Amino acid sequence: MIRLTVMYNLPPGSDEAEFLRWRLGEHQANNAAAPGVLRTDFAIVESALPNVAPARHRFMTIAEWPDREAFEAAFYEPEALTFLERLQNLLEQRDEVGDTSSVADLVKEVHYTFRGEDPDFYRVPDSSRAAAQLMLLYDMGGGGELRSLVTRNYRSAQVSARVRSVGMAGFVELQSAVEGFLDAERPALAEALDTEVYTYVTGSPSIFVQISRRIVQ
Repeated sequence: MIRLTVMYNLPPGSDEAEFLRWRLGEHQANNAAAPGVLRTDFAIVESALPNVAPARHRFMTIAEWPDREAFEAAFYEPEALTFLERLQNLLEQRDEVGDTSSVADLVKEVHYTFRGEDPDFYRVPDSSRAAAQLMLLYDMGGGGELRSLVTRNYRSAQVSARVRSVGMAGFVELQSAVEGFLDAERPALAEALDTEVYTYVTGSPSIFVQISRRIVQ
């Protein structure tokens, strides 16, 4: 059996009561449903001895897997993460696109933090095992942002982008550029992952484009 223990604190100024409501409800259910997990538990760390300095960490999460194979089952493949990263780069080079976000950003940020904030490590790790373990530590430690970026079984991810209003012609051009990237890059990703890869574009601009295309037809 493999047991993972994560000790952590909340950022200064956080609402502990609100965190506990979320952590003991929705997030506990998500942890328990993670692939291969046998048991997971959560505790508030408090010293049981008088005149002892407070514990360095306030919270503790424990998760158990039957074996290493189950522990490593949900890999974050570097090929998939760099695919998301390249799509973000394409979007961010366009004037009409502001911020973008994906799980690749989160992986790079956690990698950078765990490596002592060394700028050389603000990147996707070289192996899926390293990426998976970083995100497991983040997620089990209460990282709520992850659930807005990937599905619970880690089979689907999204790239979000803020797009300013550029009119229908601008939206059509943007969507065509994204679809062109996806069509060109998807076969290589599917081959690297040895599985089918499905992509689609959604959001208000995409809906406007689809309506426009139907009207034209």
